[in-house]
Amino acid sequence: MEIIERHNHTIDLYKEDERYTQIGTDATVVFGYKDIRFRNSAKSPISFSFDVNESEFSATILAEQQLPKYKLRFVREEFQDYRTVKTYRINSNNEESYINLSRYKL
Repeated sequence: MEIIERHNHTIDLYKEDERYTQIGTDATVVFGYKDIRFRNSAKSPISFSFDVNESEFSATILAEQQLPKYKLRFVREEFQDYRTVKTYRINSNNEESYINLSRYKL
């Protein structure tokens, strides 16, 4: 699927051993202002199933056929008062394509 809208958190509040997810993979959703939106590039319908409890949020993608798997590569750069994370997708031929740039205040 293609991500057509995504907003990372603006501040990196976590120490490395406290992260709930790899920096650069987070998304902020604010009703009426910020959203995460996907475009279905598969040849069949896709649906999502979500499970939320007191300590976890999990999502499952359901599709009629096997979806392609990709590896991701994250390139992190540190600056005086912020850091960036560039995200690249790696296909089965080991070719990289740039996906996104996330920027975080320290």
